[in-house]
Amino acid sequence: MTDVLYVVGGGPSGLAAAHRLRSSDWNVVVLDAGARPGGKLQTIHRDGFVMETGAALLSSAYDSVLGLADEVGMRGALVPGASSLGIARGGDIHRIDTNRLVRDGLRTRLLPWRSKLRMARLLLDNRRVRHLLSFDDLSAAGAVDVETALEYCERRLDRDIYDYVVDSCMRGINGTSGAKVSAVEFFFAVNKVLGSSLYSFQNGMTSFVDALTAGLDVRSGCTVTNITERADGVSVEWSDASGARQVVDTPGCILAVPGDLVPGLVPGLPSDISGFLGRLKYTTMVNLNIALASRPPGLTGLCLQIPRPVSEGLFTISVDHDNPAARAPAGKGLVGLYTTSEWAERLILEDDDTVTRHVLAEAERVVPGLTGAVEHVRVNRWSRSLVYSRPGLYRELGEFTTQLPRDGRLHLAGDYFSSSNLNTAATAGERAARDLTHVLSTGVARVGACR
Repeated sequence: MTDVLYVVGGGPSGLAAAHRLRSSDWNVVVLDAGARPGGKLQTIHRDGFVMETGAALLSSAYDSVLGLADEVGMRGALVPGASSLGIARGGDIHRIDTNRLVRDGLRTRLLPWRSKLRMARLLLDNRRVRHLLSFDDLSAAGAVDVETALEYCERRLDRDIYDYVVDSCMRGINGTSGAKVSAVEFFFAVNKVLGSSLYSFQNGMTSFVDALTAGLDVRSGCTVTNITERADGVSVEWSDASGARQVVDTPGCILAVPGDLVPGLVPGLPSDISGFLGRLKYTTMVNLNIALASRPPGLTGLCLQIPRPVSEGLFTISVDHDNPAARAPAGKGLVGLYTTSEWAERLILEDDDTVTRHVLAEAERVVPGLTGAVEHVRVNRWSRSLVYSRPGLYRELGEFTTQLPRDGRLHLAGDYFSSSNLNTAATAGERAARDLTHVLSTGVARVGACR
């Protein structure tokens, strides 16, 4: 048996796990199905433009990610982002400073006064639930995970608040309608994203991935087919980039892939564990990086949020050229166009030209003149973006985590242990690494813990 530990999955969760194992003096191999590690963390440099294909910003609440950045010497590369965002309504753009939500919320004409007064109920409800919200395990909020964000608004707030605050937030963070996701998701966003400071890496997300993987044995293009846990170790079977079949016996393994893929890789999982994982559904994302010859007037700040009454399919235009990290050449513009999961499910199979034509046409309705300034476009497709946090998911998560043992040689990590985001993924990876390290250092492994 080799003395090397294996991590399956080279996204944020797997890389966090591998880093933590390596810092505990273990030799680690990361097997990743992609052409390069990082998952949706990828930066493209072209003609002076710096374009993020997926995640672009970090919240100051992202303690695991920021801690990792410290450890790999990247904290100094973090640049504070803009805090001003625009919200479209009725042909106007209403500005909100995320660092002054209460002040700007009272001043804005985005909502009528009756709605502003009802927002006091939201603040009260938030005080009641915020102590339940955690990146580590959101099952603590299971007892209040009983309704969608829309149902919550209909019960406690009003339609204006739903359309222009709650649903706009859900679309902007989850890429899907508040009518489909748990109200818990909105409160999580309020406490962990909105109102926090935002940062980006000076040279893009890839620079962080490169620092995290420096010295790691990362093998790309690997297709893992079977993982079997035994009393004395774990057997991992995969095909490498050349198609050659490989089998290795390792003292321990961390499986950091999308949750719905886990049951197919680990035969014989208990039904309560495989059932939860198999029921996980992921949003689809199609987003475009648009390089512009000039900067559209008024398109400044962090982003422009596009509520459902303004556009069903387009939910955010990120203003990347206003990023202090210098994402575009002087005088030129760079924006990101983000489509809802529902629209992305239809767009994802279309060719780039068709996707570009449809999405730009929708953006043109909100920012006239955008199309005429386009220099080049990059289309990004993600079939698995974020976990659909349907009502009841976090109650089920509590049952799942209760049944999931932490004293075996095979451990699970991913963004499904809390609200689906980069920091949740990293937190789960670090926790899995700590649990596995404890098992291996104390020799308390239980036979077939994940079987």
